[in-house]
Amino acid sequence: MGERALRLAAILLLAIGCRQELPAPDRDHLSADALRFARHLMARDYAAAHAMTTADYRARVSIDSLGRAFEFSVPRSMSPVDSLFVQMTDTMAGWAVRQPGDVGWIYVVIPADSTRDGEAVSLIFAREAEGIRIRDVEIGRP
Repeated sequence: MGERALRLAAILLLAIGCRQELPAPDRDHLSADALRFARHLMARDYAAAHAMTTADYRARVSIDSLGRAFEFSVPRSMSPVDSLFVQMTDTMAGWAVRQPGDVGWIYVVIPADSTRDGEAVSLIFAREAEGIRIRDVEIGRP
């Protein structure tokens, strides 16, 4: 198992064991944004998804890199866009990866089609001058 997969697995295990659900207003707003981001990915509109990220993320990860990472895990034959759903949210209180400005974590499930297992997108949201944006993107399930 690669380092990235181990990191995502550790985050998920921590989230499941120590989960602190986001308060309703934040959860609803961030969940809607997370679903919109995932729908952009499923529609292969990587520029729109990329635009929802923080300035730091946009500087580190190109639109093409985001698209390649997504298509590696989620082929074009996967689930229709309307089957996405938010499975977990968390405040990230006590998480080692939490940074100043972080407001929450959202795990969006991309359900399986009949030929393969499903996938997921794990997102960390952070507050910056432009508002709340996606600071980190992990594509794939643990």
